[in-house]
Amino acid sequence: MAAPFLARRVWNRPPFRVDLVRCRACGFMFFNPRMTGEEEQRLYSGYRSDEYQKMRLSCEPWYTEAFNERLNSPEVWKTRKEKLADVFKRHFYEQPIASILDFGGDRGDLIVDLVPGAERFVYDISRVEPLPGITSLHDLDACRARRFDLIVSSNVLEHVNYPRQFLGQIADVAAPGKLVFIEVPYETPYSALNLAKRLAQNVILLAARTGIGLRLMRPAAMIQMHEHVNFFNPRALEQLVRAMGWSMISSGVYPLGIYRVGPLQIPSARMAWCVART
Repeated sequence: MAAPFLARRVWNRPPFRVDLVRCRACGFMFFNPRMTGEEEQRLYSGYRSDEYQKMRLSCEPWYTEAFNERLNSPEVWKTRKEKLADVFKRHFYEQPIASILDFGGDRGDLIVDLVPGAERFVYDISRVEPLPGITSLHDLDACRARRFDLIVSSNVLEHVNYPRQFLGQIADVAAPGKLVFIEVPYETPYSALNLAKRLAQNVILLAARTGIGLRLMRPAAMIQMHEHVNFFNPRALEQLVRAMGWSMISSGVYPLGIYRVGPLQIPSARMAWCVART
């Protein structure tokens, strides 16, 4: 089922039934129908802005201003970078990286101090203001006009309608032989974490937004299409990258941390990552 917030923001309609499709070969899963480019732009334009937060709060009472701010807090980014420190130390710190592009990186939080001394750029369809010291590239032509030693895409592929098309855009702006780092949540909508999270959210909805909560009192509502429209495992990620014709250098998994819903603290999913050369 399409989540109430997604149905309202993208299609301006009540929640409706969607299909969840699974690849038998690699385990990759995705929701169908896919959003069009215009619909995707509608969802992420002004991402996490005041208008976005207020609309989401009207459908999801746990998505308060404090919750929204905490998702992008320095503490959250510090934890994320600490998790990646070993990966980057082994694969990038000895590489001659003069420029880095965060592809789909919002404000560029991840790359602020990820590769010391590198010139830093970010490309994102939300067009939010980048952090100080980071240059925003507003379209693919601006990206093509430069050459980057490293392109990073973190927590993006699970959001996009067509992952292979998205990696094709990266290939289009990457010089041959350059490095690409991709990471995605290693998750499934049927995991204990996601089901526990959905159950807690539905209980909150029933108490705080009774009308919405009652519409979701059905088994199908436990699996909701929200901002994550794709679900990866390490094998699916590696096969996707190899399908681009890139050379796989290394891959792995690391634990992400703790997910909080009100007073509940639930061990979160893991992250799958890979390093490839174009």
